[in-house]
Amino acid sequence: MKNFRILALAALAGFAAHPARAQFSNPLSSLSAPSVPSLSAPAVPTAPSAPSIPSLSSLPSLSSASPSNIAGLLQYCVQNNDLSGSDASDAQSTASALTSKGGASTSDPGYTAGSTGQLNAGGQAFSLGGSGSSGSSGGTQGGVTQQVCSKVLAQAKSML
Repeated sequence: MKNFRILALAALAGFAAHPARAQFSNPLSSLSAPSVPSLSAPAVPTAPSAPSIPSLSSLPSLSSASPSNIAGLLQYCVQNNDLSGSDASDAQSTASALTSKGGASTSDPGYTAGSTGQLNAGGQAFSLGGSGSSGSSGGTQGGVTQQVCSKVLAQAKSML
């Protein structure tokens, strides 16, 4: 312990005598900073592509659609104003007739699909634009939705 005091005093004396020549080593200088991974900006999502516009040529055969799906589609057409005038009132009464005596059921999954604009027939699906659309476009262009709704109404009448 005595030797340590002498060395410490000698070191201080040497520093006091020559402060400009005194060199201190930094005990932390041998440590390296942790590497930081490079951060890159996240990829910017691209806008989803527009859904393809259905055409009448891709329409499945309505004769293979269930009465429940046809009744649901009629509801969709009426709610979205895709049928006008007497066709609109015909569609409502025809949908009611299908559910009361034509074998259609509002609890059937086909009805639920139809009421959102989905035609399921012969293992194929055809969308009129999905739920939430309003107005006559129904997610399609060129009056396709109105034409499909007119065909659905004719098919519904033939099922009664």
